[in-house]
Amino acid sequence: MTKKKVATPKKKDSPLRLVRKETRNLPCKVNDEDKRRVSSQLAARYQDMKDLDVRQKSIKASMTAEKKAIESEVNSLATILNTGIEYRMVEVEVRIGVEGKAIETRID
Repeated sequence: MTKKKVATPKKKDSPLRLVRKETRNLPCKVNDEDKRRVSSQLAARYQDMKDLDVRQKSIKASMTAEKKAIESEVNSLATILNTGIEYRMVEVEVRIGVEGKAIETRID
């Protein structure tokens, strides 16, 4: 396979005829200004990455807490089904008898 030579005319009176102009992605040496620009971009993206890590940990902690709350409720509901007993707020009358003994009566 042969390589094509790309000739660039040096003078206006060059015998080479311009066919077209195009833009290509070619390797270029970076100067100090380029290095400062890239360093600034790198620092910003690194900080973005660290911020995402913090957000991810916070979201994960929140989801873990939510999951534990749901697990607790599931366990309570399973206990109700297994035992056949559910604790509820019920009105009760409390009367003290002649002997000073308390007698509780449910009003439901």
